[in-house]
Amino acid sequence: LFNRYDFIESLKRLTFRIRDGKAISFTQFSTLKLSFPNFDEQNKIATLLHVLDKNITLHNQKLNLLKLVKQSLLQNMFI
Repeated sequence: LFNRYDFIESLKRLTFRIRDGKAISFTQFSTLKLSFPNFDEQNKIATLLHVLDKNITLHNQKLNLLKLVKQSLLQNMFI
């Protein structure tokens, strides 16, 4: 959100120069309009991320098992 072009452009109107950078007061920052998904969409995003996280965990478990099988096969190959 903070790297988006429209957000940065809206900050340009509120910031003022200080030494090496720019500063913004909390009062000015609090007047910015921030967009975010509605509650239903947030729930859908959270559900999707949860499903992806579970899939990643399952794939990591499968990968670890395959690594064990590979290790075992390599050890038995030279007996």
